[in-house]
Amino acid sequence: MPAPNTNGFLPNPFDARDVWADEILAGNVPIPSSYRTEGLKFEPQGSYPFCVSFATTKAIEYALNNKIALSQPWLFFNSGGTENGSWFRSNLDTALRGNQEYSKLPMPEYLGDRSEFYSLKEAAKLPPDESKRILGYVRVSPTREALQRAIMASGMVITGVAASGGYWADKAKRPPKDDDHAVLLVGWDEDGSWWVFDSLQPSQNFDGYHRLAPDYEFRSCYAITELPADWKEQVAEVRKAPPGNAERYGKPRDYAAEVAFAAKMLAEFKKFNNQSVLEAAGRFWEMYVRAGVYGGYSLSYTKWMKWHPGDLINDCYMWRRTGQHIFDFNKSRSEYK
Repeated sequence: MPAPNTNGFLPNPFDARDVWADEILAGNVPIPSSYRTEGLKFEPQGSYPFCVSFATTKAIEYALNNKIALSQPWLFFNSGGTENGSWFRSNLDTALRGNQEYSKLPMPEYLGDRSEFYSLKEAAKLPPDESKRILGYVRVSPTREALQRAIMASGMVITGVAASGGYWADKAKRPPKDDDHAVLLVGWDEDGSWWVFDSLQPSQNFDGYHRLAPDYEFRSCYAITELPADWKEQVAEVRKAPPGNAERYGKPRDYAAEVAFAAKMLAEFKKFNNQSVLEAAGRFWEMYVRAGVYGGYSLSYTKWMKWHPGDLINDCYMWRRTGQHIFDFNKSRSEYK
């Protein structure tokens, strides 16, 4: 059994049903040269693996105008959290049903060990308070502009970081490691460095705010926002638009082939071994299925006995890093040769 994750961040299971901010939130939000959401109250998670729940409850409290303090242990355990932590989507899905006040299930007074971990789990069997539920959430593309617009619209973005190495240095750079901790991305400085709000405590007088490098790579990003009543229709319409509006490239539908290709595609994206790219693939899942089954786009290829990512994985990797596609999927692959 792996050692418990001290910080408590777990990567999301893949789900192509994620709704992305650019699919439903229209309009140009002015982006100032610097910005920071102020007034957040620091609360330490101690040694408990509650970082995702700490970030989520803080974002919910802000969305509710800081009128109520919410229980991080309640959200954690009702989201299926274990000693290894929890993941963003489970916390947010639980918050759609409701929350509980901090006074009903507070953090233990002593945060230096996990002696009260299981007693908190038992106490968390309180029903959700529907008056404290959120009305929706979206994924945010981890490009700089998309993150800035989401912060301006929602006050903060819930995201993962690699909290190791020189993490606590001012304007810390990202080490070559996966995310293991959750924070709130709350702003940026004129020099481009990012402001985050943390639940770990590096020093006695820490206020929760610290900076990461301008080129820090964020991977899984979510924002709390109320979804419009017709959000499903909006998402469906956006996903028909370029670069993926070709309806099977003029070929008759083969449903069995689509199901088989989708299963293979998931396996191939997992071989690529990049969690953020796998999660981003859900944004274009139907488009990629059509492109692979009917358009001739590849998933991978083998050269000199070695596996290599193909058209669709490379396209998703490019989009996740830059917000741009390699291919115009209204064209078949043969048109690029």
